[in-house]
Amino acid sequence: MNADIIDIDCLAIVDESGEVLLQSNYTRGISKQICKKAICDYAEISIIDEKLVLTKRLDEVYLVLFADQERNELLLNHYLQVFSEALFKLIKKTTREYIFKKYDLICLLLGIFLHNGIVLEDNVDTLVHKVPIRSFEGLESMYIPQSFANFFSNAKSTIKKGKK
Repeated sequence: MNADIIDIDCLAIVDESGEVLLQSNYTRGISKQICKKAICDYAEISIIDEKLVLTKRLDEVYLVLFADQERNELLLNHYLQVFSEALFKLIKKTTREYIFKKYDLICLLLGIFLHNGIVLEDNVDTLVHKVPIRSFEGLESMYIPQSFANFFSNAKSTIKKGKK
């Protein structure tokens, strides 16, 4: 049995084709192979390439967590559940498009949850509250006075004339 404190080797968000959209620190090629095998396996818990692999499907993406095969699968399952709940609370939808739209928030969430394989926080509400919210979220557009709009329009047409 290893005497290290590493909980998780890798936590990845993978699309249906097996492409890794986001992952924690781990060798990209190895994690891609494990993730592809995991989503083709259709099992929630399996052993792949001497790694204990847990998979959870969320809409169009999968969460794939893997660790040393000697790790406690119940604890790893708890970590996967915590991260998936925090992810859902944070971004509401888990489609491929929405993952890219909220990529910055998901990166922050992953960094708050996991650092170099060590789980830092396992409380869903605490995780979500530690992620800073976007100050511009929900704003449709900013009001620009007509005089500024005219100024920018004139400047744009002047620049176009100068290029010809």
